[in-house]
Amino acid sequence: MAFLNTVKKILLSKGALVIYAIAIGIIAWLLVTDATNPTVETTLTVELKIENEEAPSEKGLACSTDLSVYRTIEVKVSGRQSIVKKLRTTDIVAKIDFSKIEKAGKTVLEMEMPECTKRGIKVIDYSTKVLVLNFKDSNSLGSNNSDTEPAASEGPNTELTIPLPGENDVQVILPRDDEYSGLINQP
Repeated sequence: MAFLNTVKKILLSKGALVIYAIAIGIIAWLLVTDATNPTVETTLTVELKIENEEAPSEKGLACSTDLSVYRTIEVKVSGRQSIVKKLRTTDIVAKIDFSKIEKAGKTVLEMEMPECTKRGIKVIDYSTKVLVLNFKDSNSLGSNNSDTEPAASEGPNTELTIPLPGENDVQVILPRDDEYSGLINQP
């Protein structure tokens, strides 16, 4: 019984009551903050920065793909509403490195995860995961080399590669799924 009286005195002491009040105040502050400044998501169109864009030409290669198709990407971000409202497209850095291109032909470059320079913003997803580019020897740029023409083919993992009609060098990569199965003529 003495033990219970001691515990009761400690729990109802002025120091304990102050700690309870502080804890309740912090919990109330967190609830109000979340209600007045919730976490939101938004999608921004940002410019894709090509690093070492001159690297292929230094190796005697020329890109025959229209790069203007890849100059912007969609980036989905999340953060507190007050920060997201002030977010500019220049606060997000999306880049790809051309120094990895070594030889002529179809080249698949994986894009790095875009980064946000503002604190409190998290990049959730981005639209372009890979770029499929076609490079030719600078000497043979004028010739039509049928060996480098892309053909509809299944990618190695879970991707399906489909060339766009009438365009020799640009391809769309879609997830392999029943929804897309009718896009390719099956023999």
